[in-house]
Amino acid sequence: MRPIFISGFSDTLDWRPLYFEESSAAHNACSLCRLVSRTVLKLPCEHTLCLECHEESQRRGSTCPLDEEPFDDDNIAHLDISGGYMLKRTVACGNAPNGCDFVGQASRLVDHYKQCSFHVVPCPRCQSSVLRTELVGHCKGGCSSAFTTPVPIPYYINVNYDHLEITSSELKREMFKISENLTCLQTSLNQWREEVRTLEKNTNKELKDATLKISDHLSGLHTSVEQSREDAREAARNTKEQLEAQSSRLSEQLVRIETQGFAAANKELKAAIEDTMKTHMAQELRVQYEELMNVTKSVSDCVLGFCGAKEFHWYLKGWKYLKKSALDTGSVVTDSPLQYVCGYNVCIFIHVTEYEGQACLWMNMRIHPGVNDSKLEWPFSKTYTLGVIHPKDKAKRKIHQVDTSKHL
Repeated sequence: MRPIFISGFSDTLDWRPLYFEESSAAHNACSLCRLVSRTVLKLPCEHTLCLECHEESQRRGSTCPLDEEPFDDDNIAHLDISGGYMLKRTVACGNAPNGCDFVGQASRLVDHYKQCSFHVVPCPRCQSSVLRTELVGHCKGGCSSAFTTPVPIPYYINVNYDHLEITSSELKREMFKISENLTCLQTSLNQWREEVRTLEKNTNKELKDATLKISDHLSGLHTSVEQSREDAREAARNTKEQLEAQSSRLSEQLVRIETQGFAAANKELKAAIEDTMKTHMAQELRVQYEELMNVTKSVSDCVLGFCGAKEFHWYLKGWKYLKKSALDTGSVVTDSPLQYVCGYNVCIFIHVTEYEGQACLWMNMRIHPGVNDSKLEWPFSKTYTLGVIHPKDKAKRKIHQVDTSKHL
């Protein structure tokens, strides 16, 4: 059984040879280096490559290193493997050739290995591989029994045992240094991995804090708009009251003039003044209403412009794989990454189905909950456009416009 290596799943098991009992682990391993990583790529020729082997193969002509079959980004399937999945796979102990019958989950292997009684060490006398638990009996018995029998030395060869012992000691020291260096390298690699994970967590936290600040800023803009509206209403009320008071004073003056003998002229003057006041009041209210509408529109445009772009493009990868999966299984679906468009949190939904031996593509837009929902217009009644843009043939472009207000 060939060992398989994993990377990115466990600090204690990464880059250790593991003997998986289940074939599913071997199917996820790189066909070239036997490494199972968090992300693997399935080529059209059914071989599997890790990210490093895939990048090197791309630099050397974008062909499979095992059968020289060509590949490109459109016909490669990306598979993501969770950490819990690999740690629950069944593995055998590395001392199985020595007699250990342990079989259990990969997450339990390190604890077992610390207590395993089938570790093999070299005999200091005959250099034979002997079980550590049987080493004392082996030496007491004159090195009569060994786990593996050493090659006999012909009688006609003169052996310098002192030189062999010195050379053996030097080799042991060098091997011990190599083992220490490997341990240091593994420790450094694990530390770097933890630093990268910490940096990723900090970046995510900063991004979340920035998003909350933007949301608070939008809330402040909304509050400012409401305050501007209230101020405009208050100004309109004050202006109306002032005009009414002025009109009342003018009316009283007209009454006094009428009592002095100018009744007819005063009536005409009163009517003219009232008309003038009404016209002036209407003009004043109209000007303030237009100013209020301009302020509201300006702030609304600012809010909507702050929420994001008016359109976005999704470059769909793995189309050949999706098409093949749909023809094999009858149906396959996928979503684009979420994107804020005009304040709405949306994605493009792709559904590929099989019909009479052909692959049919269906698509629509999905709206997801977002941070701006309380400030947007509901129900959604905008007109949006969906399209499929062929990278080479313009005749194969398909554009469709949907007016959602007709379906309310």
